[in-house]
Amino acid sequence: MPARSSSSSHRSRTRSHWWVLPRFFAPSDAIERRTREGRGRWQAWADAGLVTVTPGEVVEYEAVVDAIAAECTRYDVAQIAFDPWNVEHLRQRLASRPGVGEFVEFNQTFRNYTGPMARLSEAVLQRTIGHDGNPILAWMMGNLVAQADDQGNTRPARKRSPDKIDGGVALLMAYAMALEDQADGGSQASVYDDRDPIVL
Repeated sequence: MPARSSSSSHRSRTRSHWWVLPRFFAPSDAIERRTREGRGRWQAWADAGLVTVTPGEVVEYEAVVDAIAAECTRYDVAQIAFDPWNVEHLRQRLASRPGVGEFVEFNQTFRNYTGPMARLSEAVLQRTIGHDGNPILAWMMGNLVAQADDQGNTRPARKRSPDKIDGGVALLMAYAMALEDQADGGSQASVYDDRDPIVL
């Protein structure tokens, strides 16, 4: 689930305003199948510790809940965005854990994505968003294809994308929340001159 931290005390100062900490999960059977099919380097990523592998054909959601709850405590997560489609069971499990941030419903609409998609592209070019070079996130961002409507609004297009884009979608959702929080604070300029970066 995409999340926005209200604190960055665990991060040293960088030139970036935002810092992305991606976490990925995959079932072992799917990793074996995708490796055989040549779809991503999932086994290599798993061997490198870049993805949490759970046994079987589907992700073991209790492992996801445990990981998210731990990250919420570690990074003082303020908000967790969720797509309301087919995620209620996970949200309920997380809600029972102490220290988990506020849940914010994020519908997959042009309205919710247009601004963040444009701003994220600008942030990448201006180097105001930092990350750890995670190859899974890079692969998913490379897969992401945008869908546009007649007014030029955009959103991720899962059906048009050649492979998985979940990490890119999660990043956009977290970035949208961070931008909204920044706007609510009434300051758009240089708020991080004397502050550490916000963790996404």
